[in-house]
Amino acid sequence: MNRLLPLFLLFLFPISPSLSLPPFWADNIEISLGQGLSSDVDSCSIDDRIYVVWSDNRTGNNELFFRYSENAGHTWSREEKITETPEESIQPAIACDQKNVYVVWREVSVEDNKEKTSRIYYKKWDRELWSDDLLISDEKSKNPDIASTSIFPGYVYIVWQQENNAITAYLIRSSDSGKSFSSPQSIAEGIWETKEPSIWCGARDAYVTWADNREGQWHIFFRRWGEVTIGSDIKLSPAQNCSFPAIYGSEPKIYAVWQCKRDFYFDL
Repeated sequence: MNRLLPLFLLFLFPISPSLSLPPFWADNIEISLGQGLSSDVDSCSIDDRIYVVWSDNRTGNNELFFRYSENAGHTWSREEKITETPEESIQPAIACDQKNVYVVWREVSVEDNKEKTSRIYYKKWDRELWSDDLLISDEKSKNPDIASTSIFPGYVYIVWQQENNAITAYLIRSSDSGKSFSSPQSIAEGIWETKEPSIWCGARDAYVTWADNREGQWHIFFRRWGEVTIGSDIKLSPAQNCSFPAIYGSEPKIYAVWQCKRDFYFDL
């Protein structure tokens, strides 16, 4: 029997600038209300609007559920199931701009307790209706991420990794608010193995980190994707055996974190 594992959110509220006290955390808010296992949560926010997506097995298999708040988390919408498939909908990622909410996720089919197919799908919400599911990548794909530029209309980026003869991280871009996308292209400048991409967007540019095996060991690399030009690959990690980077920023400052294995442990 699956145990109940609800999702909770915490919110950090600032104190008045005239006071010297630090910001404070608000009380927990339970987001997932079903009797099932909730996992793989992701969120985005713009102004006072907060959007949350997660994977939930309350219906017998994993589907994606969605909730939002339009007043900085004080009240919330009802839960909405946004996938309906016979497969397992997992690993969602979410992005939002002034007009739309964008979701990407991994759809996995299992046969005889073994993974049979693993594809990446995408859909958008215009704050009224959800679009149809759009297939982004073929089999043996995972670790999707998504981001949108803050200036609207702008760009929507999707990244993921796919295993053919080797593991490769790919990127696609939409210039029409997520209605259509470019052809996939490798994130890195070369043809070595890349995986576990993470992406964040500023006003007009996208910033990508990933794990890279060009030196025979896994290091973390970074690259900027602009409207017209693309930057060079930059190595971030001095240590080897690194994985699962994450990136965020407040332009012109960009922040990246990752883990590296040392002896038998992982450090950040």
